[in-house]
Amino acid sequence: MACIMINTIILLGTNPRTIGCGSAFLPHTNMHRSMTVHVGRAVSSFAHPRPARTGTCRVSIDRPFALAAAAARLQRLQPNYSRLFGSRHDVPGNPPGEINIYNDQTALDTIDVDRIERTMSAIRDMVGYPTYDVSLLLVDDEEMRQTNLDARGIDGPTDILSFPFQDVAELGKPGVLAEPEFDIPDYYSLGDMMLDVNYVIRRCREDQGSDDGVAAVEGGENDAEADYVDDDRGVSGAMSTVYDAEERIHMLLVHGMLYLVGYDHIEDDEYELMVTKEEQVLQLLRDKGHIK
Repeated sequence: MACIMINTIILLGTNPRTIGCGSAFLPHTNMHRSMTVHVGRAVSSFAHPRPARTGTCRVSIDRPFALAAAAARLQRLQPNYSRLFGSRHDVPGNPPGEINIYNDQTALDTIDVDRIERTMSAIRDMVGYPTYDVSLLLVDDEEMRQTNLDARGIDGPTDILSFPFQDVAELGKPGVLAEPEFDIPDYYSLGDMMLDVNYVIRRCREDQGSDDGVAAVEGGENDAEADYVDDDRGVSGAMSTVYDAEERIHMLLVHGMLYLVGYDHIEDDEYELMVTKEEQVLQLLRDKGHIK
């Protein structure tokens, strides 16, 4: 794998910005990506004494590896001969970006992938990047556990991980992405998300049992973040009384996609910005009939 990393840099002819140490192997890309992890809910209690929040993690990756990974992902897609990659979002008439969904989970056979695609498209429009590509991988516990271990050193599943492709234009001002350094179509991508459907189903049952005054029926000893307390704002608060796993998945997409455009919630000011934006997007999705 080290050879693949080196060859990728040479072939692309770019100077990758090292923004983190270590690497993680991401499913379906067949290569390693250098990364740094910005933790969502699973923050260390000694580093961040605040009660934990929604369980997404933002993983920033070096562009050369992400670009090569995007090319690798194309091998699994039906060809679109009119356009294979995204385009600038501020040019009238540019076509919408690709939305790639890989349904590799077995826990929810009836999951409506077409509806998920519509929700992702709506969120992408709402955050202002309709021409950028975005991908979602629906997985079971084991694949999420392995990715969480590789990316964050946490040996257990979580609900959703986000792998942003872009940087924000200005630190402290999420939602506005820097223009790609090179005006080539492959760079117009928001990034990738991985969502553990088993985890979402389990949390629905646990939360419903808790609300009913009954002990959770499925333990969290194998869940990386089961002991963390959710907040009552944003997506986390909205999900707290929703016990349908598929409905929660659509809500989690809001959280995951906001990470892709630079939102975070570790610091107080970041948290306020993110949950406020989550609540705005959730309301717009309700108004348009994408969620209940």
